Amino acid sequence: MPMLAPQGKTIVLADIGCEVGDATWTADDAELGEQRVASLEPIVPGARQRYLGCTVIRTRLAYPVYDLDYEDQRQAFARSTGVRGLASIGRNGEFAHLR
Repeated sequence: MPMLAPQGKTIVLADIGCEVGDATWTADDAELGEQRVASLEPIVPGARQRYLGCTVIRTRLAYPVYDLDYEDQRQAFARSTGVRGLASIGRNGEFAHLR
């Protein structure tokens, strides 16, 4: 999201599955940020040294949005990256957030 990042920086968005009231939902924002940085470090060496902090937004209802017109391509992409555990989750990784 270059339009939201400070000059010369990058923003990384992470959707974290949880349910209202569970350990992830109630975790401290800084703790959640540290967990994400720790998970990035193996694939982005030096991520911790460049980490500037985080903002956590919690929403009670969300669901992944899939477009079956390109499901085959989505699955092929997920298999082709060589990144173990990478999951392509739908329309450009976007989620619809409903109230």
